[in-house]
Amino acid sequence: MNDLPKELLDELGGQLKDDRKYTIHDHVLAKINAHPDGVTVNDLMVYLFFANDNKLTKREYLYHVLSRLRKKGLIHTKNSGDAHGRAMNLITEEGAKLARPTVETPGDGA
Repeated sequence: MNDLPKELLDELGGQLKDDRKYTIHDHVLAKINAHPDGVTVNDLMVYLFFANDNKLTKREYLYHVLSRLRKKGLIHTKNSGDAHGRAMNLITEEGAKLARPTVETPGDGA
């Protein structure tokens, strides 16, 4: 968004300034918000790997984060309905208001 012409940036409220460090909660909300059809835990694991300088996030910790976000009403989970029966994590309206932009990561389609 900061690459927009100055006139348009001024109209939209000026240049975005958010120097706050991304937490794992920010990363997870951003990734889920970027995909309206939802994301699987595996999608999140790959995104977090690249977003955290190639550091692996433990799956159990990710489940804990997802559980906390669900309890706060920021995401919900539903079955994908495909043959594999994958659980899809989807953003709620409240979660979308709090989600920050996804961090561009190499090799990630976000």
